[in-house]
Amino acid sequence: MNQSVNRDEWLGTGFASFDKEKGVFQGGSLNNDQNRQPETDPVEEILAYLASHPHAADSADGVARWWLGPHASSLPVSDVASALRQLVAREQLREEALSDGTTLYSNNAKHEPEP
Repeated sequence: MNQSVNRDEWLGTGFASFDKEKGVFQGGSLNNDQNRQPETDPVEEILAYLASHPHAADSADGVARWWLGPHASSLPVSDVASALRQLVAREQLREEALSDGTTLYSNNAKHEPEP
């Protein structure tokens, strides 16, 4: 399927070529909403991970790196930290401050899982 798009949509792809006869850029991947991965909710990703790994514990950086699925891997650690704070506030996670200043997050055994 050929699509005609303006030059700005193709910048940075490295795969586009200009068809002089048709006057359009072709090839590469479009930089638009059709090719973006669906937004992921880090809260849901964290809860899903903990459902499979109930004894896991890690820092915000570790959660961002290891617990989240491939679609969430590009989230800034600040977004992950915000999700972790939400889960602590909802008492679904507990946080523990280590002597080096690192905060570990883990499943709150007191909280009943949501259906």
